[in-house]
Amino acid sequence: MIDFPTHRATARPQVELRSRAAGLVCVLLFLAVPAGAAAQATGFVQGVVQDPSASGGITGAMLQVLDPDSTVIGSAFSGANGTFLLEVVEGGPYVIRVQSMGFRITNSQPFEIVPGDTLQLPRISLLPDPVRRTPKESARGEAPAADYGSSAIEPPRYALRPGPGSK
Repeated sequence: MIDFPTHRATARPQVELRSRAAGLVCVLLFLAVPAGAAAQATGFVQGVVQDPSASGGITGAMLQVLDPDSTVIGSAFSGANGTFLLEVVEGGPYVIRVQSMGFRITNSQPFEIVPGDTLQLPRISLLPDPVRRTPKESARGEAPAADYGSSAIEPPRYALRPGPGSK
């Protein structure tokens, strides 16, 4: 006959030892991840987004840092008077894509980041995005079609019909 209490008592320390070992491995992995992430040195990029027609900065322009594969690795918005400061991981080449409503999307010149340095970019000028007209509208002097992101928005192709109980 098997004596269950003594059998469980001998098996329990092995289970506790395994769970403690697994917990220790998890803690070590958790501690190792921040150390690896901290090994990446960063630098800063600063500059100004400007409207050349108004000779002032554009507040609230969206800035995106792109790597050579055009993957967005960071983003921010320009502050007062169009100024910005972005933290970027060392390396490159990177490009900053800038966009703001009413202006054409513009890319900065490629740049590289040196750890701990702050790179001052030349002013990034955004050109106005004129409302596009179709040749027919221009010939007739009509108002331009609605424009969003450089593609015309088609009006809905359905008619409203009265519902039940309406006259």
